[in-house]
Amino acid sequence: MYDNNINILKKLAAILIFLTVIPIALFSTTSKTITVDKYTTKINISNQVYIYEDKHNNLTIQDLSSYKYKDKFIDAASSGNSFGFSKSTFWVRFSIDVKKEVSDSLYVELSYPLIDNVSLYSQNSDGTFSQKRSGEFILDTHKEVNNRNSLFRIDSHGSTTQTYYMKIKSEGSTQIPLNLLTSSELIEHVDTTNFILGGYYGNMFLLMIASFVVFYKIRDVIFLTYGIYLLSYLFFQLSMNGFFIQYF
Repeated sequence: MYDNNINILKKLAAILIFLTVIPIALFSTTSKTITVDKYTTKINISNQVYIYEDKHNNLTIQDLSSYKYKDKFIDAASSGNSFGFSKSTFWVRFSIDVKKEVSDSLYVELSYPLIDNVSLYSQNSDGTFSQKRSGEFILDTHKEVNNRNSLFRIDSHGSTTQTYYMKIKSEGSTQIPLNLLTSSELIEHVDTTNFILGGYYGNMFLLMIASFVVFYKIRDVIFLTYGIYLLSYLFFQLSMNGFFIQYF
């Protein structure tokens, strides 16, 4: 009787383990799809993408899009999207399902302007890939959209779910905050951001000019030092926010 009870308990434990592990395995292999309908304006997709770190910097889009690497991407919801200073190349994979009623153009935004090189790959009907480039080290003439952040237009609408790959390589800190926006939301977002930052930079510029004027009038070196500090900090902020690369 004791042995029978032990056997029954073992079977029950095996069933419980099976029922626990199988759903987790199925869930972990299910890819997320970002759905865009007529009510969508802006989506933060940072946690809806998958990331692969190429530590040897030798993989191509053909490698990463192959079945061999399908399960090697890590869910950004668990890995995070900030990788600090790294010499690796980071690949981001995400899928977008655009409903037929969507008429507005869509853009993917990497909202961290200090990335050196960014490429977005989309697959064509013949199996080849189209590439769009952006980043600090890319000339404005080679960018699809001249913006302080990396912006890419999503071409496909209302057909099948499209998978995109983004290649990111930077000598500085690597952060991957991603947004999906409609063109109308993008225009409003850019206008609002530029207005706020313009007021901030304008106030700093006026303080700097005032410091130099006061120094000219009373010859107190502290105002000269403060003016030089404000000038240096202004250039630093312009660089950190991407305006220095965009306009200078």
